[in-house]
Amino acid sequence: MEKHDIVDGLLDILREKMGVDENLLTEEYYDNQLTGMIFRFTALDMICLFLEVEKKFKCSINSNGIQNYEFNSILGIANVVMKSKSSKIDLK
Repeated sequence: MEKHDIVDGLLDILREKMGVDENLLTEEYYDNQLTGMIFRFTALDMICLFLEVEKKFKCSINSNGIQNYEFNSILGIANVVMKSKSSKIDLK
């Protein structure tokens, strides 16, 4: 799976499951923190997003990606998913 495919899947989750405004789902905002002033995700939002990402991409995300604040932007999450897919710890 290519990184752009993962980003597209994340955009689908953010739009359909998380209710993010379409205007925020452009490359201009891909590096912005989801918990910051633009997206304003709560801790509960992040947990829901985490579960939706694991479900959609059929992966198990390593806790290091969360502890190192990588799971906090669109591109950061895409990188975390890429790492989890490359480690071959996929959920069946």
